[in-house]
Amino acid sequence: PLRGRAWLISEHCEGPNLQERLAAENGLPPGIAEAVRRLFARLAEARLSHGDLKASNFLCSGDELCVLDLDAMRRHDSEAAWRKAWQKDRARFLRNWPEGSALQRDLETALQLVLVIFAEQAGKAPVLLFGVDRLVLLRHHRSGAP
Repeated sequence: PLRGRAWLISEHCEGPNLQERLAAENGLPPGIAEAVRRLFARLAEARLSHGDLKASNFLCSGDELCVLDLDAMRRHDSEAAWRKAWQKDRARFLRNWPEGSALQRDLETALQLVLVIFAEQAGKAPVLLFGVDRLVLLRHHRSGAP
């Protein structure tokens, strides 16, 4: 872990948080569904857990989700530790929306497409069901013009 004071400087990211963006939606817009799949696939591929997947920790910037509040983010060396953290992250993310709502169901479906298939034998590399190109982990968010 980092000791002392540290800063992460990144490009500006403007847009509503995910909760605000989806507030008026009955279902998940295709662009947001794709952004969720890309984000979670990249996290899975790198065996990263965020630790605090509140909807307000995501900014919607065009067709990307920018992730904020990285202080609890962790990379897991152990498959078991990563799986446990993945389940916690997934559950926390889905709790952002009313239980059984169309939006929560659509988000669950989006996450199902990112599930990692592990071989039955220990030590085999995971195979992702969904490939991705890149992930923007954080962009600086400010009110007003950049």
